[in-house]
Amino acid sequence: MKYYKAPLRIDFAGGWTDIPYFLKGKKGYVSNIAIKPFVLLGENGLDMRQYPRGTGLSTSTSAKILETIKEKGGHDYLNSKKIREIAEELFEAENNELSWAIGRQDPYSIVFGGFNCFEFGQDKAEPLPFKIKEENLKKLKSNLLLFYSGVSRMAQSIVEQVYSNFNSKESARKALDTIGQCGLDFAKNLEQGNLDKCGEIMAVNWENQKILAPVSSNSELDKIYDLAIKNGALGGKMCGAGGGGAFIFYTKDKNMLKKALEANFKSGFELPFEFEHRNIIDINKIF
Repeated sequence: MKYYKAPLRIDFAGGWTDIPYFLKGKKGYVSNIAIKPFVLLGENGLDMRQYPRGTGLSTSTSAKILETIKEKGGHDYLNSKKIREIAEELFEAENNELSWAIGRQDPYSIVFGGFNCFEFGQDKAEPLPFKIKEENLKKLKSNLLLFYSGVSRMAQSIVEQVYSNFNSKESARKALDTIGQCGLDFAKNLEQGNLDKCGEIMAVNWENQKILAPVSSNSELDKIYDLAIKNGALGGKMCGAGGGGAFIFYTKDKNMLKKALEANFKSGFELPFEFEHRNIIDINKIF
């Protein structure tokens, strides 16, 4: 094999509650799923042509993971470690230069693959033992629209505001608690097949994300979201930190929603994707 592959991830609910700084005496919960097309690392470097810049789907983490895997020995490294060890080592590698501003969900979701609800502590992450039926995941996938807003984002400014508000505002800390509960509730309702409720949970998560950091949205992004709700979306949120990039919407009529959004926001477009259920070792096996 002349290249390595890594998926991206969609975070449905719970983002920000994976950051160790926010978890003193608390637990965080994030529901997410790995997706493809893959990010590739080959002889000619990284290939992320399937995605525009700044989607909020964790392209930068996927790229860092691939570069680290290659530096540590490639397939020999992957085959000598357990999945949890790989995820933790890649988390540390990504954060060594970032003052621990980034949480564990991205490397863990990309390394573990599939749908997970992770429970986070200050020094660990644990996938909870939810039993999600394949039919529930298929129904969820059929009702999701991943829509690139066409709005560029400055993730670092959002991170700075989140930290500042967490340290100074009780409303922000309460919003973060609600976001963590959304991460857990999303998985519970997906397990039970309450998919419409999952969409509503995403909406609650997004509203609290904006309380935590108002720069997560702006007037243009609000227009996109409001139009989506008027055209059948039961809920949705921006992927990742927000501030631009891609929305994930839950809707019963994906085609109607797509047409409405693309007709009104000319720089926006759908990002096709598939769920990726394999872990990083299986994805990169040489056959």
